[in-house]
Amino acid sequence: QSTRQPLSPRYRHYGRVKVSGAWVFADGKAGNFHKVLALGTGQADGIESYWVDNKQVTIDGSGMVTEAPWSSASLRIQTRLGLPTETSYSDLTAAFAEWTSAHRLDGVPTLYAKQYAVGANSFYEYFPNSINTLYRVVMRASLVKNPVTNSVSWDDNAASIILDYCTHSDGARMPTALFETPDALAATVASFNEANVAIPLKAGGNESQWRLWGSYSLAERPADVLGRMLSCCDATLKPTRDGGIGIEILKWAEPAVIIDD
Repeated sequence: QSTRQPLSPRYRHYGRVKVSGAWVFADGKAGNFHKVLALGTGQADGIESYWVDNKQVTIDGSGMVTEAPWSSASLRIQTRLGLPTETSYSDLTAAFAEWTSAHRLDGVPTLYAKQYAVGANSFYEYFPNSINTLYRVVMRASLVKNPVTNSVSWDDNAASIILDYCTHSDGARMPTALFETPDALAATVASFNEANVAIPLKAGGNESQWRLWGSYSLAERPADVLGRMLSCCDATLKPTRDGGIGIEILKWAEPAVIIDD
């Protein structure tokens, strides 16, 4: 849900998530209503779909919603992915002196919705929830490091995400060096490969064995967040003999001994 409160905890997302966010700005002018939502913290990889209340919509190149009833140029949606140096919303800076080009929201994925003025008799046909119209997106969230290639990109591999959370400044904030000793890195790479094992699907095709999608609040205890992640893929943080910490995802092994009746 979108939240409207003076101080809202920040959220960070992994994998593919459907999210709204905290109100950053909201005001009306000349019959139009403007709203900016912070969808999370940290650069996202991409937006895959847009939702207005409970309806999926598409937008054209300028951000105008093309589905009825908003197809009559009544609703525009724009987004930013939260780049390290972002671009302010020009429509907002043109309408409100207090929102300037310096209001970029660097590192914060955002959504800007502009509800255009419509006739009073038909207003609730367009916006039945008025200013509380719920805007959501499905997005590919945080960029994470691949422990094999050291490249940083979007991924939902469970080992990559656990490694990112353990070392991230908005995560558990554990020293990166602990995960870079030879034994620790070998264990994490083995878990990365295990998570990527292709599992066949009944309907055809396959998917990776262990993926993580989800969100956490920066107000949560890191141990609670990490516990949820580890339990999703039967993983543990394993101290290594060279003083590091490796990520170990357990895998099935054929038993060496079978006990009969």
